[in-house]
Amino acid sequence: MPNVRGKNGYGRKEYPPDDVLKDSLLKYVKWGLKQNEKLSRLQEDHNLQIGQVYRSIFTRFYFQHTFSIAKLNQIERRLEIPSVRRDSRTRPHEATVQAILDEVEQDVTQNNGPRFVKDKLKDKGIMVSRDAVHTTMLEHFPEGFNQRYPGRKKSTSLSAIGPYHEVSSDGHEKLAAGALKMGGLGLPIYAYKDKWTAYLLKMNVVPNCRTVGAIGHLFLDFLEENA
Repeated sequence: MPNVRGKNGYGRKEYPPDDVLKDSLLKYVKWGLKQNEKLSRLQEDHNLQIGQVYRSIFTRFYFQHTFSIAKLNQIERRLEIPSVRRDSRTRPHEATVQAILDEVEQDVTQNNGPRFVKDKLKDKGIMVSRDAVHTTMLEHFPEGFNQRYPGRKKSTSLSAIGPYHEVSSDGHEKLAAGALKMGGLGLPIYAYKDKWTAYLLKMNVVPNCRTVGAIGHLFLDFLEENA
């Protein structure tokens, strides 16, 4: 039956301006959101629902969900939003490899793995799959993998020639927010221990036992107290 009114049954969409929509989609890319998560964010941020979802019948929901993602892909292509698949088709392989090498070469100690490199490239708008990063790093920087995953180490006895010969320090997250799960309440701990005497030299609760700033200030306090 012909559609004389010309309506497709999904209602009229009020899309935001292209520059606003593009900024939001680029932000979602940096956040690492998947396509279905982008659809949810578009509805939350711009009250934009691409397609109409039928939740009562699984088959209709499945086909409509597929249509929504296809429409989102079409919008992203038009606005030139980067993605791993689209970038792999348009960017030469040599350029991708060089971008990975340039990023890895900045890590002198080779402590960062493929996921970290992938995220750093993503922040620069360069979308590369983790497998591609892993393959390139394994080919050009194999020593980094050996350093990060040395395998089983032989146990040796702890030895020190006297007090303060060696001081061990580490952070503990047994009481951090992720462990307590009490609505963000947490007590991250960072401590210093003398190796020879096993004496606990210093232990403090810090805002975050992983940040350079907090640990740096704590280390300076430790030096001042024990100099």
